[in-house]
Amino acid sequence: MISILLDEQNLLKKDNNDKICDSDLDFLNTYKGILESIINEKDIDLVVKKQIYFAWFKNLSTRFSREIFQLDVVDPRGALSKQWNVEIPNYVSNEEIIDSDLLSLDLNPLPGYSFDDMILAHFY
Repeated sequence: MISILLDEQNLLKKDNNDKICDSDLDFLNTYKGILESIINEKDIDLVVKKQIYFAWFKNLSTRFSREIFQLDVVDPRGALSKQWNVEIPNYVSNEEIIDSDLLSLDLNPLPGYSFDDMILAHFY
């Protein structure tokens, strides 16, 4: 699967497994790499930093089976969910995550911990 995340606000922490596309040269090389990955049936995790690159990759995805591509836009809720590996409750807004500076916390959840459990364990 080709996983493409648009992260214009640099909310995600760098994961060494992710390819980063933030320049025109990166875009060209990544586009070629995606085509090769499709042919060779290899997975790619890609983080795109500009909307225009995301739009072109989205256009590319329409030429292939829906199962091949997963495209998402990262917002603070999604970034925190990925960073902490927990589901963020609906009552927690993007603004609250930013205002509370939760993305800067380096917390590792214990198995079975929910978002609420992590907040309580860290702050209380």
